[in-house]
Amino acid sequence: MYQVIADGIINRNLEETEKEWKVIKKEITGDLAKIENKVDTREGKQWISQAKEKNDELVNLFEGKLLPLLNSREAGITGETEEEMLKTQRKSLRIQRQSLKELA
Repeated sequence: MYQVIADGIINRNLEETEKEWKVIKKEITGDLAKIENKVDTREGKQWISQAKEKNDELVNLFEGKLLPLLNSREAGITGETEEEMLKTQRKSLRIQRQSLKELA
């Protein structure tokens, strides 16, 4: 997911970013569902629940904040928009790092 987000910010090819996002989002959601179906311990169920929650948080952040900001940037809006994009990107990185720590 990070690669798609980073490419979207760097390359600003929003049409391609949205296509790639749909693919990776479906893949990650499917992977989490497969894991959830195989988990049979209380600890495992708790972990997958947290992973799904963090994934949902990242999806909402990207789709609800970052993509609209990137689209605004394409329309020529700058200044605060640029700062907001950086804040959003840092938050998405923290979410991904936390999810990876929980996975390890």
